[in-house]
Amino acid sequence: MVKKERIPVIDVLTMMATILVVMGHHKFLSPLADWYYPYAKIIYSFHMGFFMTLSGFLIKYSFPTFCRRKDYFSKKAKKFIPAYFVVGLVASLLKFESMKQFGYNIFMLFVSPIEGPIQIIWYIYVLLIFYALSPVVFKITTKRTSISIHRFTNGCCFLYIYAHAFLR
Repeated sequence: MVKKERIPVIDVLTMMATILVVMGHHKFLSPLADWYYPYAKIIYSFHMGFFMTLSGFLIKYSFPTFCRRKDYFSKKAKKFIPAYFVVGLVASLLKFESMKQFGYNIFMLFVSPIEGPIQIIWYIYVLLIFYALSPVVFKITTKRTSISIHRFTNGCCFLYIYAHAFLR
């Protein structure tokens, strides 16, 4: 397996995007201060789109052309799925009211995490969808790498808009 070089600019942009995501979700951590409110609205308007665009680029950049494509999703899934379900299970247990509610919370982890016990993990759910779809997208667009990166990034933005608008 060939390891690709890190791109320092992408590392810096990812760090900036992470900081913006935390700042954009600051309202969940504590009450908003008067000085912060105007900035929060601006940050909230683009922070996840920025983060997802970087994710789309990194998915394409890290996609292996040297091994079987079906292994790509399974390697990524092994990395994210256990943590996703542990966090979802713990959140469901902490918000336990009845067996019916608990069952609903677990079901929502699979169907629509934005309605589940811990809404902030929706991004991992969408990221797993990206990982599952990326081999198909890249197989269709491998002839023109620059166009495929552009299309995949646009697809990531579309899925973000879909997730944000319809999974609420």
